Amino acid sequence: MTITDLSDEELVRLGQEGGVDILFETKRRRLRYLSKMRKLDSLPPHKSFGEFHEGRYDQEDYVVPWSASAHNCNADVMVMGQDWNSENNLSGPFNKVQQQCGQIPDLPTNRNLKTLLEQHIELKFEQTYATDLFVFAKPGGMTGPIPINDLLYCAWQYAIPQIQIVVPLIVICLGLDPFNVLRRALCGQVGLSLEQAQQEMTRCGQSEIFVVPHTGQWMSAAGGLEGVAPQWKRIANRLRELRDRRDRRNRL
Repeated sequence: MTITDLSDEELVRLGQEGGVDILFETKRRRLRYLSKMRKLDSLPPHKSFGEFHEGRYDQEDYVVPWSASAHNCNADVMVMGQDWNSENNLSGPFNKVQQQCGQIPDLPTNRNLKTLLEQHIELKFEQTYATDLFVFAKPGGMTGPIPINDLLYCAWQYAIPQIQIVVPLIVICLGLDPFNVLRRALCGQVGLSLEQAQQEMTRCGQSEIFVVPHTGQWMSAAGGLEGVAPQWKRIANRLRELRDRRDRRNRL
C-alpha cells in the first residue's frame, strides 16, 4: 500500500506520528482531485488531452501534462503558461518524450525558461510547480486564439484553485494573456499592456502574481535574455523579500 491509498484518517494519524508531510500529501490529493475534475470536464470546441493517441498524453494525475516535469506542491514559485497544446499538434505523430516529460525540452520556450529560472531565481525548473491557465487542446495550431470566456472559465475552475492549493510565494505568468486573465478573474480589472503589466502585481490569497515576456520565439521582441533580465531580477528580489518575511515569522 502507498500513501496515495491511505484514507484521510490514516494520513492524519501517520502525519501525527511524523511519518509523512501531511501538508504536502494533502496538497497532492487536492491536485489529483482537480485533475480528475478536468478529465471529466468538456469545453467545446476544445478537446481533452485524453482524446489523442488513446489517451497516452493524459495518463497521469496532473491538471495539465506540463506539470509532469515540475510538480513541487510546496514550491515557492509557480510558473503559469497560457495553454499546453493544440489539436493540430496533438493529432500528429505520437511524441514519447512529450508524453513522459509533459514538454519538449529542446524547444526555445523551455530552454529559455530554465535558463532564466536558474540565472535569476536560482531554481531548477523541477523545483517549481508548472501549470497552464487553459486546460484543454484548442482547435487549430499553437498560435490560434482562445476566446476570453473560455480562458476565464479555466481560470476560475482550474488555475486559481491550483494557486490556492499550492500557495506559492510567487506566480510567474509567461506572457501577457495569462496575467491579464487572472487579473480579471480575481479582481475584475481591465487588461494592461505588457509594459504596464510588468510594473504591476496581482494577489491571489497569499500569492503574488507577476508577468514576464513569453520565453518562446517572441522573446526576441523583448530584447532576448538580456532584455527580459530586469523584470526577472525584480521578481527575484521580491521573492527574497517574501522568503525573509516568512523566515522571520517562523522564528517567532
